[in-house]
Amino acid sequence: MHDTLTEHYRRLLALGADEFPHVAGSLAPHLLRTASLLQQWGNRPALCLAGLYHAVYGTDGIRGSLVALEHRGAIAGIIGSEAESVAYLYGACDRDAFHPRIGTGAPLQFVDRFTLSEYPIQDTALRGFHRLLRYFHQRLQEGAPEEIFGAPREPRTQQFLQRIVEAGRL
Repeated sequence: MHDTLTEHYRRLLALGADEFPHVAGSLAPHLLRTASLLQQWGNRPALCLAGLYHAVYGTDGIRGSLVALEHRGAIAGIIGSEAESVAYLYGACDRDAFHPRIGTGAPLQFVDRFTLSEYPIQDTALRGFHRLLRYFHQRLQEGAPEEIFGAPREPRTQQFLQRIVEAGRL
Protein backbone atom coordinates (compact mmCIF):
# COMPACT_ATOMS: atom_id res chain seq x y z
CA MET A 1 0.00 0.00 0.00
CA HIS A 2 2.94 2.33 0.61
CA ASP A 3 4.27 1.75 -2.90
CA THR A 4 4.64 4.78 -5.12
CA LEU A 5 2.36 5.40 -8.07
CA THR A 6 5.28 4.41 -10.28
CA GLU A 7 5.55 1.01 -8.58
CA HIS A 8 1.81 0.48 -8.89
CA TYR A 9 1.98 1.54 -12.53
CA ARG A 10 4.67 -1.08 -13.13
CA ARG A 11 2.31 -3.69 -11.68
CA LEU A 12 -0.38 -2.63 -14.13
CA LEU A 13 2.12 -2.85 -16.98
CA ALA A 14 2.96 -6.40 -15.85
CA LEU A 15 -0.77 -7.18 -16.05
CA GLY A 16 -0.80 -5.99 -19.67
CA ALA A 17 -2.18 -2.45 -19.35
CA ASP A 18 0.21 -1.23 -22.03
CA GLU A 19 -1.26 -3.71 -24.51
CA PHE A 20 -4.89 -3.39 -23.39
CA PRO A 21 -6.89 -1.38 -25.97
CA HIS A 22 -8.30 2.01 -25.04
CA VAL A 23 -9.95 4.65 -27.23
CA ALA A 24 -6.69 6.61 -27.39
CA GLY A 25 -4.33 3.68 -27.83
CA SER A 26 -3.35 1.62 -24.82
CA LEU A 27 -4.96 1.77 -21.39
CA ALA A 28 -1.69 2.30 -19.49
CA PRO A 29 -1.08 6.02 -20.22
CA HIS A 30 -4.74 6.81 -19.52
CA LEU A 31 -4.51 5.16 -16.09
CA LEU A 32 -1.34 7.06 -15.23
CA ARG A 33 -2.78 10.42 -16.40
CA THR A 34 -5.86 9.83 -14.27
CA ALA A 35 -3.85 9.09 -11.12
CA SER A 36 -1.37 11.90 -11.76
CA LEU A 37 -4.06 14.56 -12.12
CA LEU A 38 -5.87 13.32 -9.02
CA GLN A 39 -2.54 13.56 -7.18
CA GLN A 40 -1.91 17.09 -8.54
CA TRP A 41 -5.31 18.13 -7.18
CA GLY A 42 -4.15 17.08 -3.72
CA ASN A 43 -6.40 14.04 -3.31
CA ARG A 44 -5.73 11.41 -0.70
CA PRO A 45 -3.47 8.54 -1.78
CA ALA A 46 -6.41 6.10 -1.73
CA LEU A 47 -8.26 8.09 -4.40
CA CYS A 48 -5.12 8.45 -6.52
CA LEU A 49 -4.69 4.67 -6.40
CA ALA A 50 -8.37 4.21 -7.27
CA GLY A 51 -7.75 6.45 -10.28
CA LEU A 52 -4.76 4.38 -11.30
CA TYR A 53 -6.71 1.13 -10.98
CA HIS A 54 -10.13 2.42 -12.09
CA ALA A 55 -10.33 0.17 -15.14
CA VAL A 56 -8.61 -2.92 -13.74
CA TYR A 57 -11.93 -4.85 -13.84
CA GLY A 58 -12.98 -3.25 -17.12
CA THR A 59 -15.65 -0.57 -17.39
CA ASP A 60 -18.99 -0.07 -19.06
CA GLY A 61 -17.03 1.57 -21.89
CA ILE A 62 -14.08 -0.84 -22.00
CA ARG A 63 -14.70 -4.53 -22.60
CA GLY A 64 -12.43 -7.07 -21.00
CA SER A 65 -10.37 -6.65 -17.86
CA LEU A 66 -6.82 -6.77 -16.57
CA VAL A 67 -7.89 -8.71 -13.48
CA ALA A 68 -10.85 -11.05 -12.97
CA LEU A 69 -13.39 -10.12 -10.30
CA GLU A 70 -12.49 -13.13 -8.16
CA HIS A 71 -9.17 -11.38 -7.47
CA ARG A 72 -10.72 -8.33 -5.81
CA GLY A 73 -9.20 -9.37 -2.48
CA ALA A 74 -5.71 -9.45 -3.99
CA ILE A 75 -6.19 -5.98 -5.50
CA ALA A 76 -7.48 -4.69 -2.14
CA GLY A 77 -4.36 -6.15 -0.52
CA ILE A 78 -2.18 -4.19 -2.94
CA ILE A 79 -3.96 -0.82 -3.03
CA GLY A 80 -6.11 -0.93 0.12
CA SER A 81 -9.80 -1.61 0.55
CA GLU A 82 -10.93 2.01 0.13
CA ALA A 83 -9.13 2.45 -3.20
CA GLU A 84 -10.27 -0.96 -4.40
CA SER A 85 -13.88 -0.16 -3.49
CA VAL A 86 -13.85 3.03 -5.59
CA ALA A 87 -12.09 1.24 -8.48
CA TYR A 88 -14.69 -1.53 -8.30
CA LEU A 89 -17.58 0.97 -8.35
CA TYR A 90 -16.12 2.69 -11.38
CA GLY A 91 -15.76 -0.58 -13.25
CA ALA A 92 -19.07 -2.02 -12.08
CA CYS A 93 -21.16 1.04 -12.88
CA ASP A 94 -23.92 0.55 -15.42
CA ARG A 95 -23.54 4.06 -16.81
CA ASP A 96 -26.78 4.24 -18.76
CA ALA A 97 -28.79 3.25 -15.69
CA PHE A 98 -26.84 4.99 -12.89
CA HIS A 99 -25.53 8.25 -14.35
CA PRO A 100 -28.99 9.78 -14.98
CA ARG A 101 -29.77 9.30 -11.28
CA ILE A 102 -26.89 11.51 -10.12
CA GLY A 103 -27.96 15.01 -9.18
CA THR A 104 -31.68 14.29 -9.13
CA GLY A 105 -32.04 14.57 -5.35
CA ALA A 106 -33.48 11.07 -5.10
CA PRO A 107 -31.70 8.51 -2.89
CA LEU A 108 -29.02 6.91 -5.02
CA GLN A 109 -29.22 3.24 -5.82
CA PHE A 110 -26.01 2.12 -7.50
CA VAL A 111 -26.52 -0.09 -10.57
CA ASP A 112 -23.88 -2.81 -10.65
CA ARG A 113 -23.35 -4.30 -14.11
CA PHE A 114 -21.31 -7.21 -12.73
CA THR A 115 -23.87 -8.48 -10.21
CA LEU A 116 -26.90 -7.17 -12.12
CA SER A 117 -28.15 -5.65 -8.88
CA GLU A 118 -28.93 -2.29 -7.33
CA TYR A 119 -27.89 -1.14 -3.86
CA PRO A 120 -27.32 2.06 -1.86
CA ILE A 121 -23.94 3.67 -2.39
CA GLN A 122 -21.98 4.87 0.66
CA ASP A 123 -21.22 8.61 0.79
CA THR A 124 -17.44 8.03 0.97
CA ALA A 125 -17.51 5.77 -2.08
CA LEU A 126 -19.80 8.18 -3.90
CA ARG A 127 -17.39 11.08 -3.26
CA GLY A 128 -14.48 9.03 -4.61
CA PHE A 129 -16.52 8.01 -7.63
CA HIS A 130 -17.40 11.66 -8.28
CA ARG A 131 -13.77 12.74 -8.00
CA LEU A 132 -12.94 10.30 -10.80
CA LEU A 133 -15.80 11.74 -12.84
CA ARG A 134 -14.45 15.24 -12.14
CA TYR A 135 -11.13 14.19 -13.65
CA PHE A 136 -12.90 13.15 -16.84
CA HIS A 137 -14.89 16.41 -16.86
CA GLN A 138 -11.63 18.35 -16.53
CA ARG A 139 -10.14 16.50 -19.49
CA LEU A 140 -13.25 17.23 -21.55
CA GLN A 141 -12.99 20.92 -20.67
CA GLU A 142 -9.36 20.82 -21.81
CA GLY A 143 -10.54 19.58 -25.19
CA ALA A 144 -9.45 15.94 -24.92
CA PRO A 145 -12.73 14.00 -25.22
CA GLU A 146 -11.48 11.57 -27.84
CA GLU A 147 -8.53 10.69 -25.61
CA ILE A 148 -10.89 9.54 -22.88
CA PHE A 149 -14.20 8.49 -24.34
CA GLY A 150 -13.80 8.45 -28.09
CA ALA A 151 -15.66 10.84 -30.35
CA PRO A 152 -18.90 8.80 -30.57
CA ARG A 153 -19.53 9.06 -26.80
CA GLU A 154 -18.55 12.70 -26.42
CA PRO A 155 -21.96 14.49 -26.62
CA ARG A 156 -23.75 12.14 -24.21
CA THR A 157 -20.83 12.15 -21.79
CA GLN A 158 -20.44 15.93 -21.87
CA GLN A 159 -24.16 16.42 -21.18
CA PHE A 160 -24.06 13.99 -18.26
CA LEU A 161 -20.97 15.55 -16.71
CA GLN A 162 -22.35 19.05 -17.13
CA ARG A 163 -25.59 18.03 -15.40
CA ILE A 164 -23.82 16.62 -12.35
CA VAL A 165 -21.47 19.62 -12.16
CA GLU A 166 -24.50 21.93 -12.17
CA ALA A 167 -26.13 19.81 -9.47
CA GLY A 168 -23.07 20.44 -7.28
CA ARG A 169 -22.04 16.80 -7.24
CA LEU A 170 -18.48 17.39 -8.55
